Amino acid sequence: MLVRASRYESFLSSAVLLERAAWHYRGHRFDRKFAFFIILSGIKYQTAGLEQHAVRCFRASKALYEDKKWVHIEDYVQAHLAKHLTQLGRFDEALSSYLHIVAAGRQSADRQGRFLREFMDLCVAQPAAVAALIEGQGEPIGRLLAQCGARRRASAHERRVHYALFD
Repeated sequence: MLVRASRYESFLSSAVLLERAAWHYRGHRFDRKFAFFIILSGIKYQTAGLEQHAVRCFRASKALYEDKKWVHIEDYVQAHLAKHLTQLGRFDEALSSYLHIVAAGRQSADRQGRFLREFMDLCVAQPAAVAALIEGQGEPIGRLLAQCGARRRASAHERRVHYALFD
């Protein structure tokens, strides 16, 4: 009933109704329906301009998709999280989401290249966030980037960004 009612409301009202429906499904242990409707509510919050609520919804769904075989959905959630966190100014968390996508290397070469470019551009624009990411990961970021670079040849732009960061 909440899902049907959400079709006739504004983006904000629709997002709230979808989120309530999602948590209802979660309470009854319908995890897939919960994840689907919580992502829908995150998209509606994004459309309404409420990035913080969109991040909350995408984070709630992220735990269900981690370590499952639905890798494209997991990457979709990580990509949206990275985009919203960047818009909110939480750059270290955004870099961590981008790093998760880039290190996994499950996308096509074009999409992987786009994610790597966005990651590297954010690294150049926010060096303090890179330092926070290095401290928080416990593993040198250079080794992770080297693993990503071993999967495909870096473009000239990516090499310039890498040299600007690490040399």
